[in-house]
Amino acid sequence: MKKILLLILIIVIVILLQKKRNSNEVFVDYKLNEIIDDTAYWFINFSNDEFLHYSYDLEKNMILNHDYSPPALRKLGSLWILTEYYKEIKDSFLKEEYKKLINKGVNYILKYLVNEEKYYIKSSQNSIAFIAFTIIILDNINYLNKEEYLRKFGETLLNQQVKEGEDKGMFYNFVNENKRYGVTYIPSQACLGLLKLYEVFKDDRYLNSVALALKYYEVIWDDSVVVYGNIAHKIISPSWLMQVTYKMYIITKKEHY
Repeated sequence: MKKILLLILIIVIVILLQKKRNSNEVFVDYKLNEIIDDTAYWFINFSNDEFLHYSYDLEKNMILNHDYSPPALRKLGSLWILTEYYKEIKDSFLKEEYKKLINKGVNYILKYLVNEEKYYIKSSQNSIAFIAFTIIILDNINYLNKEEYLRKFGETLLNQQVKEGEDKGMFYNFVNENKRYGVTYIPSQACLGLLKLYEVFKDDRYLNSVALALKYYEVIWDDSVVVYGNIAHKIISPSWLMQVTYKMYIITKKEHY
């Protein structure tokens, strides 16, 4: 059985949107608009009462009923790309339908908000990736009172980072669990959330945190190749880390990124 998870669509859509922004050819632009609309309808048809279904069987052309323990990180990743997608949609009806779907997604994720000593999204492991995606989403849609949410989420991310010792710069991937996990996609997503906070507040703490993290993960990156060999690319998730280094270069103009 061949399953297509929402993450595949996320990657494809990001690539298409980037191409669209960079293209000056009317024909290509038109075709990309058509693809954007078609995929937008796909997301709408893939929705349910809560938010989105988790997976799809391509061969049988049917939605699969299984799901991960909510909230699912891939659903949150999909919500992130929906908020990016919304900016590109021209059709007024489709734009309104997307707005409804995005609002449903925000309500879905904020049900799991924990407002205690640490501010985070409760999940099976309390991953900081949920915090990062929620930061980006709330800013993208200019959510009501977003600054209060963003600052509190930001404090949690900053507190998850090791400030001294041999692991200086490392993030603890899961709230309330101080274990060393090495390089995965999660720290990269955390860095994207921190960069979004820097864009909003221009607070150097966020930028300095990302710089510290990249210095640490650069070393671990090299170590992971030695340790994991030909599966290192799955462990270190370069596609996420590259987004962080690119944004750092744009912000700082420092070539070593």
